[in-house]
Amino acid sequence: MTFLHFVLRQSFAGTTIRSILTRMTLIRLVALFACVFTSHLALAADTNNMSPAAAHAIYDPSEWTLVRSTSAHFGKTLTNAEVMLLKSVQATGSSGSGEPLYTVNLVVAAAGKVIYSFAPLVVPPRDDRRYDPVFYMDDGLEVRDVTNDDVPEIVFRSGFLGVSDRGIYTHILQVTKAVPIRFRDIAAKSFLDSWWHGVRLLDLNGRTVAIVAEPVDPPLAPGDFVSHGQPRFHRYVVYAWDQRRERFIQQQRIAATRQLHQSAQEGLETDWAYIAATVKKHHPR
Repeated sequence: MTFLHFVLRQSFAGTTIRSILTRMTLIRLVALFACVFTSHLALAADTNNMSPAAAHAIYDPSEWTLVRSTSAHFGKTLTNAEVMLLKSVQATGSSGSGEPLYTVNLVVAAAGKVIYSFAPLVVPPRDDRRYDPVFYMDDGLEVRDVTNDDVPEIVFRSGFLGVSDRGIYTHILQVTKAVPIRFRDIAAKSFLDSWWHGVRLLDLNGRTVAIVAEPVDPPLAPGDFVSHGQPRFHRYVVYAWDQRRERFIQQQRIAATRQLHQSAQEGLETDWAYIAATVKKHHPR
């Protein structure tokens, strides 16, 4: 086991590690984990235009459980599609505390053919040393227009759970104009949920923007540093899809309030009215 894997298994900041890390090292470590998680997303290879399994039209029910499904129309490119969120029947990994984790899959099918699959349709064998964020986290599945072009995208999440923290990524799948039909993940790298980082989508006058919560350290005494579990303030970054650049860009930064939070999720919930009002003031129409 490499040092990096040991740190991940300790969920970013174990008790021993926390006692020897300086504040700057903690910040660098968080950035490193974000890069590692992002790089591992490529392991969940896009398997576009796969033929369905011989025994079943779309997936093998002995390997996958259907969590949620919905019908969707992706413009003229792909009509009458079925979007399915799947969870492996058997555990394929374990969390930092040893709890079983299950592979997540997002499948788009039409006319009895698999158009897109987030993960291979053959469930991988269990590997308790796997730390990339390809595991099932929740039943969230949305088909909504995130890029504001009247063609919907697919939103779901995958991640990894450590001992006292987590790395959960929001995926936003956009249908491309390529032939044959393909989907690509257009989510920004910062669309991450952990103890101190969070992301949430906001409807704004008929458009969708993404709100990313970033931690802000409280005032410190000279020579002191913030421990992993110490309450923090949060500032917020607003991202919107840029049609010309074909990516999410930062549009606005929202200052932190004077309210300390126990987590990014608490920050988003507590400050949501303030966030929404500030964004709408910046984007009146």
